[in-house]
Amino acid sequence: MSQPEVIVGVMKRLKDVNVAFQYFRWVEGKTEEGNCAEVYNAFLMVMARTRNLEYLEQILEEMSVAGFGISNHVCIELVTSFIRSHKLKEAFGVIETMRKFKFRPAFSAYTTLIGALSEANIPDPMLTLFHQMQEL
Repeated sequence: MSQPEVIVGVMKRLKDVNVAFQYFRWVEGKTEEGNCAEVYNAFLMVMARTRNLEYLEQILEEMSVAGFGISNHVCIELVTSFIRSHKLKEAFGVIETMRKFKFRPAFSAYTTLIGALSEANIPDPMLTLFHQMQEL
């Protein structure tokens, strides 16, 4: 098993974003090289599972600088995890933060959030997302 697979396997078991972040940085220090895109995406999945965005901007900035992309699956999970917990403002913030760092959120992340905002009768962010989708 290659090292990224081991790291991703550990990330899948972690239930605390702070522990995951410490492990993420520890691995970088031990290997003396940066993490790969797969490991970054695994860390973003920890954020989705825990619904904790404490490190989102920092991680997205690092990914942007390194030229890594966010997988569509991870993007959708980040957004839908907040929708499921009725935190629509946070779900909207995830998409806005991705765009801030020049990432293109998954099309279905947009449509899922627009649907949730529609059900909650919150038109302004819904319209913003609709216009952003037209740019894709």
